[in-house]
Amino acid sequence: MQQYIFPIQSAIFMFPFLAALFTLPFLLVQYHRYGAVPIIRAVVVYSFILYLLCSYFLVILPLPDIEQVAKRTDPYINLYPYKIILSFWKNRQLNPFSLDSWKVFYHTKIWQESALNLLMTIPFGVYLRYYFRRKWWQSIFLGFGLSLFFELTQLTGLYGIYPRPYRLFDTTDLINNTVGTLLGFWITPLLVFFLPSKQKLEEVAYRKGAQISVLRRAMAFLVDWSVVGICLVGSLFAGWLAPFWLCGPLYFALLPACTKGYTIGSYLCSFRIVDRQQNPPGFWRCMLRAGVLYLPFSSAVSLWVLEAKLRGRVPKWTLDAVVELGNIMEFLSMVALIALVGQSIIKLFWKERRYYYELISGTHLISTVSAPESQKTEQNNGEDTKKTTPEAPSEETDDNQTRWVYSVKNEQE
Repeated sequence: MQQYIFPIQSAIFMFPFLAALFTLPFLLVQYHRYGAVPIIRAVVVYSFILYLLCSYFLVILPLPDIEQVAKRTDPYINLYPYKIILSFWKNRQLNPFSLDSWKVFYHTKIWQESALNLLMTIPFGVYLRYYFRRKWWQSIFLGFGLSLFFELTQLTGLYGIYPRPYRLFDTTDLINNTVGTLLGFWITPLLVFFLPSKQKLEEVAYRKGAQISVLRRAMAFLVDWSVVGICLVGSLFAGWLAPFWLCGPLYFALLPACTKGYTIGSYLCSFRIVDRQQNPPGFWRCMLRAGVLYLPFSSAVSLWVLEAKLRGRVPKWTLDAVVELGNIMEFLSMVALIALVGQSIIKLFWKERRYYYELISGTHLISTVSAPESQKTEQNNGEDTKKTTPEAPSEETDDNQTRWVYSVKNEQE
């Protein structure tokens, strides 16, 4: 059993690193499509990644020594299904109608490998039916495709790393893996009866997506500053202070004004900036919002850069004035950071609270996520069917509270 435990342990060890690489694109896709990520959906997706990682490591681990593999001359491909199993029964002269013969076969490595290949893809069939909502015939093709990928990984010697295959390419494994996938597909209702359906998960996600969570804002912030950071670093290394100063205002003020309230990050996370009347913000309102939010931070960094450039080139009193101004902006940056963190914690419990820079600039964020599914109602007397589709929620705001108003549009087919 150690040969099976070691690959699973290795997969569990590697999973956090793979999950870290997967998290950012996963969150962006979920926020762009649904506006929220239900915990159950995240658990299902990450468990699927862990399952695939465990299966892959079971196929390739343990890794043998390359020199020993190069000396091997045993066959590395079997195109006859169940040839090894049939040869074992024939050579041992076992009787398929004898219980003792089956006991002997049960304690062999051949039986263990066959059972493992069958069991290994049962979860794959469960995921295909429950989460990906595939049909049974689609699950057969996908199960065969996964098995073929595993077998080709072995046949190519781990994609050319080894001079020859160190494991057998066996058509028996292709059949067992495919049957295991189909078996998992059929027993799915028995295993996931306590979990909500994927449709229910989407309904919960759309409902939560009507409000913009702190994590959703943070994801957009990360994307936006990744874009701006590239420009800042480029201008900094080029020694251009003017572009360094203009990167923030141009991005956070001019871009939303030209795109009706979107930045790259907010578009990917499906929300935009509006004024108190739910209209796209103008340039000066966006400039005020960006200035209140980012001016202390950008000014502090810019003054640090300016101090380094002026050192030894200007009188001491001028340099001292730049240093003192930089200290002031650094203090304001710390105050702003504390305010942002404090208000973010408050927003975890009171969603309607608005940040200080939103109150000053008269702007706020609204979600642009809208559920695509429609609900049809048929009348008993043969009346026309009506379709009601929820539109993107709009946010009506006053000084005291924020409330979400959903509009419903009826269309006759």
